[in-house]
Amino acid sequence: MRIYFSILIFLVTQMAEARLQRFGFDGVRQSGMGNTGIALADDANTLWYNPAGLADVSGIHVNLFDFVVGADSTDTLTRLNNAFFKSDFQNLIRPDKEFLRFGINPQVVLPFFSFSLYENLQGYFDLGNIKEMDFNKDVQAVGFNDLGAIAGFAIPFGEYFSLGASARVFQRTGIESYLTTAEFINQAGVSGNVDEITSNLYQYMKNMAGAGVGVGTNAGALFKIPLRGKDAPTVKFGATVDDIGNTSFTKLGDVVGAPASIRQSVNLGAAIQWKPKKGLTWNNELNYRDALEQSDYLRHVHFGSELRWSWLGIRGGVSQGYATFGFSLETPPHTRIHFSTYGVEVGNKAMEKQHRWYLVQLIIGFNPF
Repeated sequence: MRIYFSILIFLVTQMAEARLQRFGFDGVRQSGMGNTGIALADDANTLWYNPAGLADVSGIHVNLFDFVVGADSTDTLTRLNNAFFKSDFQNLIRPDKEFLRFGINPQVVLPFFSFSLYENLQGYFDLGNIKEMDFNKDVQAVGFNDLGAIAGFAIPFGEYFSLGASARVFQRTGIESYLTTAEFINQAGVSGNVDEITSNLYQYMKNMAGAGVGVGTNAGALFKIPLRGKDAPTVKFGATVDDIGNTSFTKLGDVVGAPASIRQSVNLGAAIQWKPKKGLTWNNELNYRDALEQSDYLRHVHFGSELRWSWLGIRGGVSQGYATFGFSLETPPHTRIHFSTYGVEVGNKAMEKQHRWYLVQLIIGFNPF
């Protein structure tokens, strides 16, 4: 797995205020449904979105192979393939816009408890200002490659209320800096003409990256209100606090320093789940993410709707003002395939600058969840 440790970059070149709302673990199914999941919390990603949902798990679920790949173009997929299978990391970064993601997440889900080993790598690049040598524009470098373990549990208080918590221990290799193009070139020790600089961006970022070990904790609550009447829907309310007290890192090895801390966030959600007949579920959910963060309200709002049969799921939604879409194939019984696409705000304000991402997930296991 060491080959994966070296991919650690996330770059955005734009104004300093133009930062992603939050860059962390996004479930593929949830991303297609507006990146909701705080209140619904009904699949394996409950461990990340709201561990209180583990109180509603029935049966034993084992995801032996859980693989996620993400990109914004076929060119990015080619670069990922060349990096992983041909060790061509030098050309991993394209000197313009680029998003990539890679993840492995084997997991066991039981009633009230779940455990997973995981690797989660993400990166976004917008290097136009460096390519244009615009020294007054900012280079935002934020990225990570996480390798660790996470476990969570839930405690039910009666039939309709539950509390849950999760803890993860992980190594992070990454970088987070907000510099002008001139400051970046100086700090990275860059020299040469434009072509030489852009062709060596991967090595520059690798030299600037930090590495450390951290322990993060999340907590969540889930409250259900079953409406009266035959086949009536269930209303759910959820709330979570992620990275309680901020998640900090202890420096590892001979690197420039430890990665930046992950700030605490508060998330709220409400959902309506209706099962009109056997084998069919209609889910609708509204989330307000990073509730205490000061930014345009539209960047906090996430809404999604999903129709889910026993073997097929179709979903759509709105995340940060941009449309999302996804579908799932859940047959044969040991296999799940999820696809999603969603837009991410990378501008200074809501609805200013969208970048569209695409994710595919393959799960193989025993009664996968």
